[in-house]
Amino acid sequence: MIKIKKTSMALALSLFLSGLHAEDNGFFVSVGYQIGQASQMVKNTGELQKLNDSYKDLQNSLLQLQELKRAISDGSNQGKIQGAVTTINAIASNNYTQKDSSPAWQAVNAAIQTALGTWHTYSERVGGGNKAEYTGSITSDFKHALDEIYKKLLEAQQKMGALNTNATNHSSSHAVAIVKMAAETKTEEQHQTQFTENLEDPKVLLKETKLFLEVIAKGCGSNNSTSGGLKVASVAGISCTYGGRNPWIQIPGSPGGMGDISSYKQAMKMLTAAQQIIDEVNIVQDKVHSLQSQSTQSTKGEQFNQNFHAIASTQQQITDLANQISNDYNSIDITQRNFLNACGDRGNNIQTFYSCIHIQKSIDALKYYNAYYGNQTTQNLQLANDVYYLNQNKENIKNTYAQAQQLQEAIMTMPGNKLALSNTAYTTQDPNAPMGNQAVYRTNLVQQSNLTNALAAMSANPFRNIGVIKSQGNSGVMNGIGVQLGYKQFFGATKRMGARYYGFFDYNHTYIKSDFFNSASNVLTYGVGSDFLYNFINDKEMKKNRLSFGGFAGIALAGTSWLNSDKAVLLNTPEFNASNTPYKASVSASNFQFLFNFGLRMNLADNSKKNEHAIQHGIELGIKIPTINTSYYSFLGAKLEYRRLYSVYLNYVFAY
Repeated sequence: MIKIKKTSMALALSLFLSGLHAEDNGFFVSVGYQIGQASQMVKNTGELQKLNDSYKDLQNSLLQLQELKRAISDGSNQGKIQGAVTTINAIASNNYTQKDSSPAWQAVNAAIQTALGTWHTYSERVGGGNKAEYTGSITSDFKHALDEIYKKLLEAQQKMGALNTNATNHSSSHAVAIVKMAAETKTEEQHQTQFTENLEDPKVLLKETKLFLEVIAKGCGSNNSTSGGLKVASVAGISCTYGGRNPWIQIPGSPGGMGDISSYKQAMKMLTAAQQIIDEVNIVQDKVHSLQSQSTQSTKGEQFNQNFHAIASTQQQITDLANQISNDYNSIDITQRNFLNACGDRGNNIQTFYSCIHIQKSIDALKYYNAYYGNQTTQNLQLANDVYYLNQNKENIKNTYAQAQQLQEAIMTMPGNKLALSNTAYTTQDPNAPMGNQAVYRTNLVQQSNLTNALAAMSANPFRNIGVIKSQGNSGVMNGIGVQLGYKQFFGATKRMGARYYGFFDYNHTYIKSDFFNSASNVLTYGVGSDFLYNFINDKEMKKNRLSFGGFAGIALAGTSWLNSDKAVLLNTPEFNASNTPYKASVSASNFQFLFNFGLRMNLADNSKKNEHAIQHGIELGIKIPTINTSYYSFLGAKLEYRRLYSVYLNYVFAY
């Protein structure tokens, strides 16, 4: 009886095990890594660029038409002209007779201060030995002479008069010191400092300051004397007699001399500009009175127009030169600028006296007054140009209007144009105007606004500056992950063939580099699919598992979304792509997708448990091939498409 029971149990177990397979019907989930390739495809007929260029040309013509209309109106406005002449006269008087409020005087003052501050900063560093050496050092006597000159120049700078100060009005003479310097020949050479003109005259002080800078940079005298004889030079009041040699002042620790430092180089530029300012202030002063008298005449002739334009231009040049002096000062090395404005620091104390120059205060005053009067000089010059070119502008406005008319007509025939621009520029007649000048040129502000909005909207479009592209493709590598969840079933006694049905989601990232524009995209593919399964190896018995190995092939219906930064660029602006505007680009980041899916698979079923369904583990190596391009952007003959070309994937599969 027991034997019969054992036989029955063995038979039942044998029948149960024979029902187990490597592949069982049931649910599965898979996840894995994907790598593949993406493509960007571009076509462009050039229509957008052509339309954009035509819009820009018309916009420029309209703006030029409006500017010419303004210029003609202002150039004929006697009230404005008289007001500008009055302003020019006031600015000229201020520059010539005033000090603190004069940007011209402030510019000259700042240039002189910077030049003197250069010696003020470095005087204690250049030494001054007991004998003359022409290789970089100077004697203490020669340095003392330079300090005395500096002192006189600084005293004059602090008392410097307005630019109308005349040197002959206050003639004075300063005999400073007789300084002896021993040359290598042991002969005595004398340096006498003497000023015979009024140093408080800005013209004289500027000249002497510039010569003083030349002394401290190049030395006094010349090395090109004939036959080794003596050569006498007079520089900045120093009468120098050298034995054909040229000493120069070296700064310890520096490879060069005074002429090589930043503050020296910029100071020389500032002094040159300051001299130009003085010259031009005097030019204006000579002409401004005649301009004032000419402006009161009922009929102003060509002479007035020329003088008005010349004086306004010169005053603008004075403003520009004053700005240049300010910029030259700011170009000085910051460390040296700090020294120039320091008081009591090492190297800033001349032995015979003590003083602070405060250059930055002068620069600040220069900027303030130059900005204040600079706005007026700019306005005056614009009006002077309007007066000077009045007749020429009357001819130009006719030509500009004709050009705008031609552009309007050409744009209206372009197939891509959707704006009403036929009357953007038009004319009316003024019967009260002189014969030949009765045409009044006008612009339709609404149409011009629409044109401006269209140009602003197209400005960000990358196709705007690209010509014809028949076809261009660029590709990039894709990396990502994929997930599948579905159900599989097998047919027949051997369970060799089957099918599976699943939903899937793929995420990939790609970067496509091109001449057109670079594109970084996150690509999402999502949908459902079905595969045919066939096992080449089926239910192979192993120690603890049953093995199956085979292939699969199928199709999927899905959606694809390309998420990238290009969308914002290609959409231009919301106003331009709104549904109620003439232009509406077709931009779509998503579309329907049809994919082929095939590959190889391996499946292991656990046969150690006595269950109807065994846990299954598997791997799949496959490839997905999407077939439909994403028509991402289409606008006025420009077309941009993307496509995920293929993805090779390796998935882990869990089934039960």
